Amino acid sequence: MVNTRMKRQALLSRPTPPSYEVIICEAALRRLDVSDEMAHEQLQRLLEDRPRINVRVLPFSAGIHGGMVTCGSFEIMNFPADPYTGAPIEPSLVYVDTLTAAFYMNKPDEVRGYEAMWRDLDRRALDRPASREFISDILKGRSSCPTT
Repeated sequence: MVNTRMKRQALLSRPTPPSYEVIICEAALRRLDVSDEMAHEQLQRLLEDRPRINVRVLPFSAGIHGGMVTCGSFEIMNFPADPYTGAPIEPSLVYVDTLTAAFYMNKPDEVRGYEAMWRDLDRRALDRPASREFISDILKGRSSCPTT
């Protein structure tokens, strides 16, 4: 499982990587022991300046949100447009990874539901600069509780 994730992560280091937007719940960041070398490195990695990767934090102050209906993370994959037709080469796809299986959902209603959830998270998450400051504060051992 780790090997597969590392291979997927390598896609983000290509000369022309795909754009990647991620929103991380504050709880996931707070669970890390920043004195632990690996956790420290993970937080540092989130702060790397990679223009096509946008890491944002969903703080506790965001309140109840659409992401609470899932049992973990999800990804919405949007594909590039065909240069001849302008239409996406593939329809959007939702990927959900669980302990025992991975699900790929491509039915329009399923995709729309996850897109609505993403819009809610996007609206509530800190912007990129505030997220970077938030993560930096955790690395420095400071507690910050910004408002959205």
